[in-house]
Amino acid sequence: MWSTLATTAPAKLPAYVIVNVDTGPGTVDDSNYAAAITDAKAAGWTMLGYVDTAWATASISSVELQVDEWRSLYGVDDVFFDQVTGAIANLSYYETLTSYVHSLGGIDILNPGDPPASAYLSTSVGDGIVVMEDTLAAFQSSPPPDYSAATVQIGYIITSGPSQADLLSTLQAIKARGGGMVYVTDQGDSYSGLPSYFAAENADL
Repeated sequence: MWSTLATTAPAKLPAYVIVNVDTGPGTVDDSNYAAAITDAKAAGWTMLGYVDTAWATASISSVELQVDEWRSLYGVDDVFFDQVTGAIANLSYYETLTSYVHSLGGIDILNPGDPPASAYLSTSVGDGIVVMEDTLAAFQSSPPPDYSAATVQIGYIITSGPSQADLLSTLQAIKARGGGMVYVTDQGDSYSGLPSYFAAENADL
């Protein structure tokens, strides 16, 4: 996977890669990941350091520490916050985290995996938000609302996706609902490897 990213320039920028060393950055520099990150960045990919917010139960200080560790260990300034609630009750929690990332010169993407409360569609809460992380069948039967008018980046992570023959039409259907950050894979697991049609998807995006 990493060798492919190192030798493939993204067709459209920005193009994000979620990096997860050990459910986050870990606490020590992994030289293999460091080299892979450096090579992928050189090819033009933007790294997003994975940080689990545990549905807003992780302390602010512990999450900010992981943000710092991504910067110090791997030179990764931008963040992918996972297990985000998307609930109004936790809005200030994510505003605080986003403010911290911004203060360090980075951007962040939030992943509730489902449509969030409308107040989350603000750059003070996150620069982008994943409104669906599910299978292609789920997207076809129960797609999220149309976010075409949103002022933040709208993301989709679609697993068990289409054949290559149906890839373009799937990407177009997502784009028509406002999806600008899109990852579609024919694999059942979105994180363990690239889709078999990665080159075609990169070109179609």
